[in-house]
This record gives sequence, C-alpha cells and structure tokens, in this order.
Amino acid sequence: MTLGRPGGGEAPDGFFQPNAVAIASKVRLNVGDPIEHIRKLGGKIPDARPSMLLDYNAGRRCEVDAINGAVPRLGKPLGVPTPVNETVVGIIRARERRLLASGAST
Repeated sequence: MTLGRPGGGEAPDGFFQPNAVAIASKVRLNVGDPIEHIRKLGGKIPDARPSMLLDYNAGRRCEVDAINGAVPRLGKPLGVPTPVNETVVGIIRARERRLLASGAST
C-alpha cells in the first residue's frame, strides 16, 4: 500500500510512519517534503551505504532499535499504528539472530 505525498507521487507507508508519530508527539520536522529532502541528501553522498548494512556485512549488531524500533515504541502509546516499521525491526532482528547462531562476530 502507498500513500500520496506532498507535491504528488507516492511513497511506501513505512516512509510516513515516523512522520505520523512526530505529528502525534507534536514534534515539528523542518524538512519540507521529506522525500525530496532524502533525495537531496542522498545526492550529496552517492557512494554512501546505510550504517545497518555496514554493520550486517561486518557481522555486528546494528542500531535498528534506535532507528526503526523507535517508531513503534513511540507510536504505540500515542495510538499511531506502525506495522511497516514493526516488520522491518522483526526481520532485522531475525537476521541478526541467524548471524549470531552462525558464529559470526558482533
């Protein structure tokens, strides 16, 4: 499922869940169109890799609880559903468990 975004177009539901939690928390994000913000930022660092990918490739635990895990943790008491972020956290934790079971370093 996708949701419309400011300025037209579509983005995945999970992209808007952190924004919904911020709005419910009365936190103002001063980034304008969040999709355009991410595109501009990514364009400045085209060879960058996500830190969670770097951690996984190095056999380390990642910061999923601090990033995606914060969305459902903060959204739940506010009544904001965050199923995509909950799923992302679950998948990453499952992969980390497999990594640990294989004997890789963390």
